[in-house]
Amino acid sequence: MTHYNGILMNSEEKKITDKNVQSLNARVHQLNTMVNHHAVRDSLTNAYNKRYSLVILQNEFNRALAQNKALSCLLMDIDQLEAINSQHGYFVGDLILTEISKCLHKHIQSSDVVSRFGDDEFFIILPEIDAGELERITGILVNSLEKCFVKDEEKNISIRAQITVGSSSLTSTTKTITDLIEQASQSLYAAKMAKKSHRKESV
Repeated sequence: MTHYNGILMNSEEKKITDKNVQSLNARVHQLNTMVNHHAVRDSLTNAYNKRYSLVILQNEFNRALAQNKALSCLLMDIDQLEAINSQHGYFVGDLILTEISKCLHKHIQSSDVVSRFGDDEFFIILPEIDAGELERITGILVNSLEKCFVKDEEKNISIRAQITVGSSSLTSTTKTITDLIEQASQSLYAAKMAKKSHRKESV
């Protein structure tokens, strides 16, 4: 009789041990998922971080070359974010960044990639999008972002996000992803200068 009780106890102990192992494995998987998430995501905006976006861009660049596919990018800069932080506080600036990220994710395709590229910059990777299609997509994104605003409840004012956009597309002269990024950066700078010139003429 004792022998059988021992067998039953061992069986019960095994069930408990199996449950513990399953629970532990589930927890480890959850922790790994969290670690992986934080390793590739910007903690504020939940967009991909710059480091991971460069990995994705390189992969998409290689695929575009191998399969003769189009590839385009957008570099977006939030105008006067530093001034907004100074005047209204970093909380409001962070809200603007968060809302812009939400808006971008809402209007892009599942194959597109949004990343926070700098303190006030977002970078968007658009696989299989050529220069012609890029212009249309840029218009859609800019129009949607112009409607994006946050409220400073304490001062009872609304702050609308203002952005400047630069773009780049894969061409026969594009040799590396650095070329794509540099092209987008130069396009962004030109757009900023044009906007500044327009403001001077309006005064």
